Amino acid sequence: MAAPSSSGVRRSWGNRCSRRSISAEPSAARRPTASQGRARPRLPFQLATRLLAGRPGLHRALGYVYMVSVVVAALAAIVAATFSVDGISVQVAFYLLSAAWLYTLFQRFRAIRQGQIQLHRIWLIRNYALSFAAVAVRAFIGLGVALQGPFPSLTFDDIYTTSVWASILVCAVVAEYVIIHRTLAPLVRKRSSKPRTPTYDS
Repeated sequence: MAAPSSSGVRRSWGNRCSRRSISAEPSAARRPTASQGRARPRLPFQLATRLLAGRPGLHRALGYVYMVSVVVAALAAIVAATFSVDGISVQVAFYLLSAAWLYTLFQRFRAIRQGQIQLHRIWLIRNYALSFAAVAVRAFIGLGVALQGPFPSLTFDDIYTTSVWASILVCAVVAEYVIIHRTLAPLVRKRSSKPRTPTYDS
């Protein structure tokens, strides 16, 4: 899971977030962040259809590079989750995210191998949304820390665990929204606008 570990974030915010002692070593959950970060920058080129439409070789090469990056990052996230010290809830979230990341990647690859371009793009959007969870979790942690002022009963452990789950759920919902309104809805409107051939009963 591409998310900052609770121990790593505590060092940056100090005693404002937690009174517990903080280890000098970052949590293992932070290690896949770098791998997932390497996968993210390549994907906008995959989505730039105007740029890659006339360059199928470049498109295919970037796709394979992205696939390898995701596989490496997902496997690293599984290992990091296994040795994470952030609690069972965060570990489960990391396992589910890694599994969903690999599953959407496989479906994306299978769709393009079968020549289903629109389905390929749909799975691509889902896969990239899961990658973006690394960015969303940081935003949620910042929001949670800001809420500690009016709500002093909030602990950093609660904020971190909630942020991890919220980042996954929100990114998944946003992906489905984009798929419905940017991919499926135009296809439905296009088919609905086609004139229908009248049929006559004999």
